[in-house]
Amino acid sequence: MAAKSLRKNFLMNTFLSMSSFLFPLITFPYISRILMASGLGKINFATSVVNYLLTFAMLGMPLYGVKVCASHLKDRRKLIQVVSELLLINIFVGVVALIILALLTIFIGKFRENWELIAIFSCLIPLNIIGMEWLYKALEEYSYIAVRTMIFKVLGIVLMFAFVHDRTDYLIYAAITVFAGSASYILNFIKALPYLNFRKKEALNLKQHVRPLLSFFLLTVSWTIYTNTDVIMLGFLSTDSQVGYYSASLRIKSIVLSIVGSLSTVILPRVVHYFAEERYEEAKLILRKSSSFIWLSSLYFIGFIIISAEGIITLLSGDGYLLATPTLQATIVTVLFVGLSAFLGTNILVSLGKERVTIRASFVGILINILLNLLLIPRLASLGAGIATVVGEASMVLYELLYLGKESHEYFDERNIAKILLVFTATFLITTFIYPSLSVLPIFFRLLVSGGLYSLIYGIGLYLVKENLVVDWVGGLLKRFKNS
Repeated sequence: MAAKSLRKNFLMNTFLSMSSFLFPLITFPYISRILMASGLGKINFATSVVNYLLTFAMLGMPLYGVKVCASHLKDRRKLIQVVSELLLINIFVGVVALIILALLTIFIGKFRENWELIAIFSCLIPLNIIGMEWLYKALEEYSYIAVRTMIFKVLGIVLMFAFVHDRTDYLIYAAITVFAGSASYILNFIKALPYLNFRKKEALNLKQHVRPLLSFFLLTVSWTIYTNTDVIMLGFLSTDSQVGYYSASLRIKSIVLSIVGSLSTVILPRVVHYFAEERYEEAKLILRKSSSFIWLSSLYFIGFIIISAEGIITLLSGDGYLLATPTLQATIVTVLFVGLSAFLGTNILVSLGKERVTIRASFVGILINILLNLLLIPRLASLGAGIATVVGEASMVLYELLYLGKESHEYFDERNIAKILLVFTATFLITTFIYPSLSVLPIFFRLLVSGGLYSLIYGIGLYLVKENLVVDWVGGLLKRFKNS
């Protein structure tokens, strides 16, 4: 039963990841050409500002809510009490966050210039609070989450093509973005009403949640900082166009990250369960497979995107974004370090109850990232922000590896990873040599042919060296084919 649940969770999470992949793939080429780099820069600056306050408003709830609700699934009365307590805390902190955002917008000139966008994106705070996504993940209602997400994203695409036609329509685009991403949370709240009960106020114990919430809050702060600090610092230290170039790279990187990180997200509850029951070998087996998947998938995307960055930028964003090519080539490298950092910091250290190590590693990375941004953005603009992010993420991974010491070897299949590195190097060199000869083809077909060739060389190479994941996958397919 447990194995079946893991497979189902992985499939649902992959479906959600693919929806995150398809939506920007469809919308971004259109929006980047309509709003241009300056309009896109305004949108991303306002989004980054609000995301900081949203992180504060959620106060670690996305992680803590799942954990504490899942522990009370068999006691409905206790579950109702916990959900009610968490929502009350979230509402209170959300109101404080909105007040802070209003004051910042009034007193900071850069914020005041973009007050309309900030006001629109501020709706994300109350919508995320009443959405209680943590409850539905604890209840494992992945089908509901996936279907609901897809419906509103499709509606968002339709509205975008219907109403966004000019670079002055960036406010309309902002409102549609909020609708597509968060309006469904109103349905969440209605559906969650049976789990809410505020009548017995004396029975609610809010204080018990404060300390653990703060711990999980510190964990989530680093993720938001890495997502938004570069954009905000670019906004202050450079131009809106440079923010737009950097945002074009971030869009592509986020698509890849959603795929690379899908397995790590799913295995976390299973690893926590195995460690709690002292089934260490089973936990390490899953972790070794997960680490191999991170190396295999991230290197696959990194290699191809570095080779064909110019064509990808042109296809998705247009010739006006070609200056973003080196920035994309730099920032895509963070995919590997983000995957490894999440693997070490969340799947291993959090599972072992060592959240403080993950927090320390995060703030080491943040400090390095900010210092390098201050040094590099004035000289290299968006490229400097990309380099700072790579070094910051790498420093987090290094910190976590140093803490684990020799124990880290138990979570990596080093022989298998060596095979992946060997095949990646060969594939990268061969494709780099061949790619210029495809320049006679139109961009779309050039990317299609080079992508197919790259994938074929990479896949065959991994099979020939007997890489574990590929061999297992091919073996499973052959077995199913024979049975059918």
